[in-house]
Amino acid sequence: MLSVIGLLILELIIFFISVKFIGDDIMSPSIMANIMFLLSTFFVLLNAKNWEVSLSPVTVFIITSGIVLFCLTEVIIKNFIDSSENYSYEVNLELEIIPVYTSVFVLFLILDFFTLRSYLLSITGTVGIGFRDLTSAFAAYRRFSVQQLSSGDISDSGGVLGQFIKFVIAQGYVGLYILSNNLIIKRRFTISEIKPLILIVISVIPSLMSAGRNQILMMISAGLICFYILWHERNGWGFNLSWKYVRVGVLILVVGVPVFYNSLTLLGRSSNRTMLDYASAYAGGSIALFDKYIKEPIRGSVFAEETFYGVTKILKFLGIGEVSRSYNLETRTLGVGGGNVYTFFRRPLHDFGIVGMYIFVIATAIFYCYIYYGKIKNRNTPFSKKQYWILFYMYIYYGIVRFSVDTYSQSYVSAGTVIIMMIIFGIFWLFRNVRFTIGGR
Repeated sequence: MLSVIGLLILELIIFFISVKFIGDDIMSPSIMANIMFLLSTFFVLLNAKNWEVSLSPVTVFIITSGIVLFCLTEVIIKNFIDSSENYSYEVNLELEIIPVYTSVFVLFLILDFFTLRSYLLSITGTVGIGFRDLTSAFAAYRRFSVQQLSSGDISDSGGVLGQFIKFVIAQGYVGLYILSNNLIIKRRFTISEIKPLILIVISVIPSLMSAGRNQILMMISAGLICFYILWHERNGWGFNLSWKYVRVGVLILVVGVPVFYNSLTLLGRSSNRTMLDYASAYAGGSIALFDKYIKEPIRGSVFAEETFYGVTKILKFLGIGEVSRSYNLETRTLGVGGGNVYTFFRRPLHDFGIVGMYIFVIATAIFYCYIYYGKIKNRNTPFSKKQYWILFYMYIYYGIVRFSVDTYSQSYVSAGTVIIMMIIFGIFWLFRNVRFTIGGR
């Protein structure tokens, strides 16, 4: 337990130093990453006895040095952009209401209906369970997908149906942007905001149909960062929204944890853990498991097999690469259950060693900070282009929110990400540039 307390104290010190040099920007990449590690470490502390956790000095060193390196990289990039006088504090006067025309909205609903219907038929046909017990069908399909993925195969529906599912998911991100944009300008919810809200709700249905909830978490993180950015674009980056977001975060935890836990039953899944144990394992188990990995590592078989699973899968398809390991890592015992997530640092450490892991941390920090400071906060970025950078950042921001749980490069560095971003940009361009009216052009 003392080792966990020591890690928590070190993370707090890093957090306050980072805030001093970066500012009260709670959604900046390194500060959010640090907050997530603080939250995870707190849950480890609550369960230190039950999990029999005694972190090794190596584990504590790798985690703290990795966070420090991430924060230091952001400080350097931020100061460089500040010194070039491109940092924007002005109010953006280009924000305007984005309408969702009824004609295109209906077309989207029709397309969504046939896509979800086809996906449902695919699920029930795959697992051999009919419509009378859909929750069992969803749970069985999830188990089937995990097994397929562990053998290196594609787990989701491929071909044409898979691309239409990407369309359903992509419309949710565009709906989030439109909803946030219009609420910030109008300062109230009106009946016209129901249409983008419906698009958002529909976009998470494919995830629920495969008994997963990850897409919901991705949409929540995307919505939070989108509203945060657009609010500052409208009101100026000189204003501080951080403490309001702290309250929102607490509210999400208080309301979200019970909902997240009880949704297992609705999706045909179950857990032998209590709600607190389940939440603790989900949020903090990664640190305890990472310590287990440090003490009992496994050998790799393919270069970059864990960090860049999407790349190795493409190489395998082209016939010029070896068979990759599972997208899902090995499961280890944790209390009354088990887990297979090991913080951001496990995958690059496993693939590239400690030096390679540090290089990967720096590269990741540069990537996120370049977009956040160099493209979104930069006053020289035309707003017509900045909107697309915001959409891209919304999609990848979940990687920062999951920083204390897992690396998301295995998902983001893939052909699927390229395709879904093209669809997101296409849908957004459609709403921004094409005027749809019934009976007119």
